[in-house]
Amino acid sequence: MFAGADVPELPVQPLWNLPRDSRGAAWLGRLHGRGGYFSEQITFFLSFLPHLVRGRPDVVYFADLNLGNLCWHWRRISGQQYRLLFYNGGLTTKPFTRADFVQQLTPQGLDEAVARGEDASRQSVLPHGLRVPAELPRRGTDEDRAALGLPADRPVVLSVGLLDIETKRMDYLIREIASLPAPRPFLCLLGAESPDTARIRALAAEALGAEHVLVGRCRASESPTITALPTSSRSPRSAKGSDSPMWKRWRMACPSSRTISRSRAICSAASPH
Repeated sequence: MFAGADVPELPVQPLWNLPRDSRGAAWLGRLHGRGGYFSEQITFFLSFLPHLVRGRPDVVYFADLNLGNLCWHWRRISGQQYRLLFYNGGLTTKPFTRADFVQQLTPQGLDEAVARGEDASRQSVLPHGLRVPAELPRRGTDEDRAALGLPADRPVVLSVGLLDIETKRMDYLIREIASLPAPRPFLCLLGAESPDTARIRALAAEALGAEHVLVGRCRASESPTITALPTSSRSPRSAKGSDSPMWKRWRMACPSSRTISRSRAICSAASPH
């Protein structure tokens, strides 16, 4: 199992790559003209290629169409014999031309793919599993919320995802919250930063007011650093380690928060089957 960085609780082998928001990825993006994200994918593929050649796999299970496309071209050029199995975690609407088979996470994802012309015989629904702890954390107190800079007297909308505009549409979420009548819920955004993050922060401050929103930055393998917007009087908060007291207080502080996600995968997994 290979990944571009460490993944908590999974035995992955991290491979070198240029992170999409790095200067190296931006420089390489100017050469190929496809942006930092493609730079990240192609450098990951180059690190993965020796393992692909030496390992001689029967199946390559991948979650990014760019990576699958590169594996498809290598198979065509090298003559290696492996099948490409695509995990459609992002419910992409792009064609599955570089996959031999597709794992869909929801029946809706399968129906939408078939409706746009994808072959149903090359797809199957296998949803996420959810691990529920034997003991749920205690309900948070007002003090727990205060330690994280969260209000104690109003609902909290918690959105976890890349802090960008094109992919996760955080701008849309901010405007939707801003359109609600007062008193509006408090908004907390957690996710990895992107070139759009500064615009997201500015929009949140303008549309909601800096005292009504927190923006936290974190990679997928990290716990969040929760920071107030520049005009807020709150001090920056941080949580280091998924088992740290601060992180536990964060989870306890929002037992009744609303989590917003563009993906229907978790909603489907949590619904009756």
